[in-house]
Amino acid sequence: HYLSVSPKDRRVVICDSIYSPVQFRNALATVLFKRFNVPSASFVADLVLPLYLTGLSSGIVVDCGFRSSRVLATFAGVPLISAYRTATVGGQLVSSTLFKEVKASLGRE
Repeated sequence: HYLSVSPKDRRVVICDSIYSPVQFRNALATVLFKRFNVPSASFVADLVLPLYLTGLSSGIVVDCGFRSSRVLATFAGVPLISAYRTATVGGQLVSSTLFKEVKASLGRE
């Protein structure tokens, strides 16, 4: 009664991490199919969706987050898991470095 549309009439796309546990995906699929009776459910890697949104099936997606950055290459719609990389460099580090540089620069004048 909380949904404003009937889930029986909607296909569902789940955006999740490439390392999301299989048990979680199975449990979510079970709930969607048995409880909500959705006609279909698709699990898509979160780093592949930007390519789909631009109409591309191959490319490299760089996700610069607050605490870390992630990179994933995709070819013909298939994520290349061996090309997945993370780094602990994110917006927080960039912001703090810029702040220190500006503060040091203002102190010299």
